[in-house]
Amino acid sequence: MPTAHGWNFLRAAERNGSWDVRKLRTLDEAVPLLTAQDDFVLGLPIAAVLAQRFHLPTVDPAEFPEMVRIQIEKALPFSADELTTDFEVIEQTETGSVVSAVAVRNDHLAEIAAPLLKRDYIPRQVTVYAAQRASTHAPQGNALLIYPEGETIVSAVTENGKVSLTRTLEGVAPQQLQIELPQLALSAELQGINASFPNVLLDETCYELRETVQGILSSPTEIVGVETPPASVKLNLLPESWRLRRSQLARRGEWRKWLIWAGAAYAGLVSRMPGLLSFGNWAARSPHRPRCAQDRIRPGRGSQLEGARARGRFALLPGRNFATSVQQSALTRGAHYCLQSVRAPNLSRRRSRFGGARLSVHRQVKKESGTANFSV
Repeated sequence: MPTAHGWNFLRAAERNGSWDVRKLRTLDEAVPLLTAQDDFVLGLPIAAVLAQRFHLPTVDPAEFPEMVRIQIEKALPFSADELTTDFEVIEQTETGSVVSAVAVRNDHLAEIAAPLLKRDYIPRQVTVYAAQRASTHAPQGNALLIYPEGETIVSAVTENGKVSLTRTLEGVAPQQLQIELPQLALSAELQGINASFPNVLLDETCYELRETVQGILSSPTEIVGVETPPASVKLNLLPESWRLRRSQLARRGEWRKWLIWAGAAYAGLVSRMPGLLSFGNWAARSPHRPRCAQDRIRPGRGSQLEGARARGRFALLPGRNFATSVQQSALTRGAHYCLQSVRAPNLSRRRSRFGGARLSVHRQVKKESGTANFSV
């Protein structure tokens, strides 16, 4: 935001909701305070724009931009390609509309924002600081706003929070104010603006001018400070080329985030690959790897499952991984077992071709069947 010393940099605090205000001499000092992801608004000084008040007939609101553009082209010796314009409706009746139109030269705007554009820091909105101040302090009715911008004093006439008429005064001498302010009031009257100014807003840095302003305008003067934050306004003078560039940078940022996530996922997979390969090789070489993870072997009581040459007693039971519970004392050489899932346990004993006992256990769970063969 433009001020007497240069610029004000306003940023909302993360925790308590207050606003931090930093004084900057130039916009170059704002570059270290910003990032490419910041969403910020640039407020222009009055000296950088042209503000005019138009009376337009009652037409479709969609035709307002074209009508405003034609009116501005009549007032300025520039083509439409050299300007960025926008407008706000001050008042609308059945007979017509009163519009506040603002224009800025694109090359002059690029010159002001050059420190930001060099780093691809493109604002979300380019507006006029006087419009923000008027919308904050005098959203309804007429008002006269007096505040410093650089080495000049700005006098802005506002209606319903929209800028209607502006003057720039060189210096703050009381004698100069006694000449300029009556002329500003007369110009407002000629344009159909009530110049009684029920609201006179004087910036706190111009406090010494309070008595002079009250004596000239015969109106009470209110002292105002820095708006934290200033009110949001519709007025946006962001050039179309800047808008396109901002969209490109936003898409590039999204792609960069996606590539970072993809790279992190790939790096994690690669770092785990040796462990997965080692586990796969160990499982392939293991002589006791399980063929059925739902069954195990435990020593059992009684001799009902003993083979002809069995030296231990064991039972085939469903449940956990059998490979961790096999006891070597219960193993018999040459015995082959076949496990097949059926509904009810059915134990049978047959002779294997090695002369040992061949046992079959049948079990069924939830109508699912499977077969697992293993050697013990």
